[in-house]
Amino acid sequence: MQGHRLTIFVSPMRSLHFFSASTSMVSTPEVPKKRISQATFDETVYENMVDLEMDRADAVKDALQQFTSQGVDLENICVTLNENDGRWLEEVDAQLTALKNCLDNGTDLSLPPSWSPEATLAALQALHSALTDSDIKRADNARKLLGSKDAVNVIARIWQEWGDEPSCVTLDPAEAEAIAKARLLAVAVTEAACGGGSAGDQSKHAFRPTSMRMLCQAARRAQLREQRSFLIASLSLVRVLSTRAEDHKVSFVEHGGLDTLVECLEKEAWASDCEIVREACGAIKAVTAVDDFRKDFSASHTHTRALTAKGCIPVLLQACRRFGADSDTVATGLDALRNLANNEESVNQIASEGGVVGTVRALQAHLSHPALARAATGLFRNVSADDRHKTRLCKNGAAQLMLEAMREHAQERKIQEHGLATLGAMALRSPDNCRHLFGMGAVSVILEALERHPEARAIQRQGCLAVRNMVSRVPELGEAFLEAGAEPLLRLAGRYQESVDEAYAALRDLKCDVKRVIVDPLTGEIKAPEEFGSAKTSFRPLFDSSNDIEGAVQAAINAPSNSYRF
Repeated sequence: MQGHRLTIFVSPMRSLHFFSASTSMVSTPEVPKKRISQATFDETVYENMVDLEMDRADAVKDALQQFTSQGVDLENICVTLNENDGRWLEEVDAQLTALKNCLDNGTDLSLPPSWSPEATLAALQALHSALTDSDIKRADNARKLLGSKDAVNVIARIWQEWGDEPSCVTLDPAEAEAIAKARLLAVAVTEAACGGGSAGDQSKHAFRPTSMRMLCQAARRAQLREQRSFLIASLSLVRVLSTRAEDHKVSFVEHGGLDTLVECLEKEAWASDCEIVREACGAIKAVTAVDDFRKDFSASHTHTRALTAKGCIPVLLQACRRFGADSDTVATGLDALRNLANNEESVNQIASEGGVVGTVRALQAHLSHPALARAATGLFRNVSADDRHKTRLCKNGAAQLMLEAMREHAQERKIQEHGLATLGAMALRSPDNCRHLFGMGAVSVILEALERHPEARAIQRQGCLAVRNMVSRVPELGEAFLEAGAEPLLRLAGRYQESVDEAYAALRDLKCDVKRVIVDPLTGEIKAPEEFGSAKTSFRPLFDSSNDIEGAVQAAINAPSNSYRF
C-alpha cells in the first residue's frame, strides 16, 4: 500500500518528556509569575483618576497597560471598567467588612458581645448574591476581590466558633435559628467563592488547613446530630475545595474525613438519602482524583487504599444497586468507583463484589444518559488494564454495550476516549479478543471516533493504539481497517506529538509505506534520520602534531544550541 509520507515533528528535548507511575506527575518548571495585590492596582487606578483627571474606564485601561507592559500577571485582580461596577464591588467589600465586625471581639464557642443575627445574615446573603450574580464577569470579580481579602478564612470562623451552642450565653429560639442559618449560609458562600474556575482558585488555595480541620469536625458533628442540610452543604464544599487542590485532599484525609464519607454511604439513615449519597460520592471522587498538576506527586493511591480498607467499595456498590433507577446517583457512584479502581486489589474486589456485572446492567438501563455512560466506560477502562479481567469484559456483554454507548454518544469526547482505551487494552496481546471485537463491529467505531474528533489528541492517541493492538497479533484484520479508510486517518493522527509514535506503529503494522522524518523547527527543512553506518566517521587514522593550540580551540568552538538542532 502506497501513500503519503508521515511527517514526525521531533522535539530536541523530547527524551525528557515522560510519565512515570500514575501517582507521579511530571511538572514543567515555570518562570515565577509577577503578581501585585488588589490594593496596589486600586491605588494606581485612584491616582489616575485624581492626579490625571481620568474617568474610571480610562484609569483602569491605563493601569492595565502599565502592569501588563511590565509582565505582571493580573489574573487575580478585579478589573472594572465602569463606575457602576466599581461601586458594586465597593458594596461587596463593605459587606465583608460588616461581616468581620459581626465576628470580632468574640472568643471560641462564644458570640461577640455586639452580635446581631440580622446583620450577620444580611452580610452573608449579600456576599452570596454577589458570588452567584447572573453576570459571570461580575461574579468572577467578586471572587477575586474576596480572594484578595482572605474572605474564606473569615467566613470559616462561623462554623469554627459557632459549631457548638455557646456555653457562656443563653440563646433564645430566634438566635439559635439565626446561628443555624448563618452556618449553612457560610458554607454556601465559601463554596461559591472557591468555585467558578480560575477566578475562585485564589480563595480555594487560601483556605487554611485549620479551616479544613474545622470543616471536617463540623461535617462529623452534623452527621451525628442528623443535621441533614448542613451535612449536604459541607460534603459539597469538600468536593469543591478538593478539586484540583492536592493540599486540601491530604488535609481532609489527615483530619479523618474519609470516615465521614464512608458512614454517609453505610449508615441506614443517610444511605437511603439520594442527595447525601450523591454528595458523598462526589467528595470521594474529588479526594481520590489525580488532577492538581501543580504538584509533582499525588496521594491518590494512598487515599484509595485507605478507602478500600474502610470498606468503601461494597457500600458504593450497594448505593448503586439501591438507587438503580436514579441515573444521576448511579453515575456519581460509578465515578467514585472508577477512581478507586487504580490498583490490583481494588479491581479484584470490585469484580468479586459484582461491580462489573452491576455496571453492565446500569449502562444497559441508562444507555442514553451521558454522565452514566462516561462513568461506566471509565470504569471499564480501569478494569481492563488487568489481563485477568479484560477477557471477561470482552465476552460478558460489556464490550458490546460499550460500543453501543460510543455510537449513542458519538460527540462525547470522554466516552470516546475511555471506549478506545478499553478496546486497545482488550486487544493487547490477545488475538482471541481481537477477533471478538472485530465481530462486534469495533473497526467502524474506532475509525468513526478518529474521523469525528480530529483535534482531540487523547482520542487520536487511543484510537491509534486500538488499531495497532488489533492488527499486530491478527494481521488478517489489517485489510478490513484499510478498506474502511484507516490509513489517511492514521496519517492525520501523526501530526500530533502525543500520537505520532502510535500512528507510526499502526501504519507499520498495516504494511503501509511510512518513513520517519525530522523537521528542523527553525528552517522547516525535512531531514531523514541518520542510520548507523550511513554517515562518514569522524575518526582520524593519522594524528598530526601542532603547536597552534589557539587555532585548534577556535576551530573546535561550537555553540551549545547547535548541538540541539534536529
